[in-house]
Amino acid sequence: MTKKVIKLDIDGCVRDTVQALCDVFEMTTGIHRTIEEVTSYKVSESFPEIKKLIENGDIKNCESVDEFFFKNHSYDCFRKSKVKGDVRKSINEIKDLGFKIALCTYQPYPISIKHTVDFLTENEIYYDELHFTKDKWRISGDYIIDDALMFLTDVREQAKKLCIDYPYNRTDSKFSFDKNNRFNTVESAIKYIRKIETV
Repeated sequence: MTKKVIKLDIDGCVRDTVQALCDVFEMTTGIHRTIEEVTSYKVSESFPEIKKLIENGDIKNCESVDEFFFKNHSYDCFRKSKVKGDVRKSINEIKDLGFKIALCTYQPYPISIKHTVDFLTENEIYYDELHFTKDKWRISGDYIIDDALMFLTDVREQAKKLCIDYPYNRTDSKFSFDKNNRFNTVESAIKYIRKIETV
């Protein structure tokens, strides 16, 4: 029997990247920002203070907020980031039931790819496949679990879509998503998959 495939995003799902962004922001500016205050998927909109510091020349060696977080602070945002909740346990349980795990993420810089691989290895995150791509719809799968609506609402995506709920994907006016397919954690999304697959 062919194994069913779960395409699982890494940042915001397996890795607590949003908290890591808030930590780097506070370390740089002294301003405390909570995950609930990160209301845009674009870091330039959620952390406009960093953009202003770059424009004023107070932050050197980068030209954008993306570069500041994802290249200059790649270690802090990606390798040093914590695993979210009990996601490791949930991945192992669904794997033991015969599912394949295809981890997928988009990383714009080679250093963030390296730090992602190191993060997965050091935290013993199981996967059958690992993909670094913007075109997640090209990856064969039965389910996709993600926090980014641009991937979940891609009309080319044929997998069943499960959204991990965050403030920034509740308020995005460009996209809409069925609230019945929203989950607070990857663990609850995987529990849902287990339930419907064993009926």
